Amino acid sequence: MLRSGADLAHLHELDQKLWVALACPTQGLEIDARTLTLIDADHDGRLRAPEVVAATRWACARLRDPDDLVRGGDRLRLASLVDDAEGAALQALAREVLVARGRPDDDAVTLADLDPRAPACRSASARSMRWPPGRRCAPRWTTTSRVRASAATTRARSPR
Repeated sequence: MLRSGADLAHLHELDQKLWVALACPTQGLEIDARTLTLIDADHDGRLRAPEVVAATRWACARLRDPDDLVRGGDRLRLASLVDDAEGAALQALAREVLVARGRPDDDAVTLADLDPRAPACRSASARSMRWPPGRRCAPRWTTTSRVRASAATTRARSPR
C-alpha cells in the first residue's frame, strides 16, 4: 500500500511481480482521466507500470517533499519545487501561467491553471517545456490523482 511520498519515491524499487495490476485503462476509472492520459506515454489508452513509475519519479525529482503528492488538493505552491535548473524553469513557467491568468502575485498553481488547452499554456515558454514522456506545457500536479493512478496500477519498478 502506498501511503507516503517516500513510498512513491521508492516505487521504482518494487519488483513488478508484486504489483496487483500491471496496466489499467485511462478512461472509466475513479481517477482523473486527463491525468492518466498525460501519464500514458505511448497514447494507447492503457496506463502501464513503467509509465506510472516514470511519472512518479519525474514528480518526486521536482518536488522538495514527495509527501506533496499524497496531501491531496489541486494546488501546488511554487515553493514546493526543487531549487535546480528544472525547478526554476517550472517556477518561471508557472509564474507565466499565473500572469496570463491575471494572478501574478499568487504563490500556487491549480489544475485548472495548467490545462494544456488554456491560452497561458500555449506560450513560447510552455511549448518549450516537456515532461516525460514528451507532453507539452506544464504537467498536471494532480496530487491525489497521481497517487490513485499509482495505487491503481501499482506496486512497481522501471528505468528512468
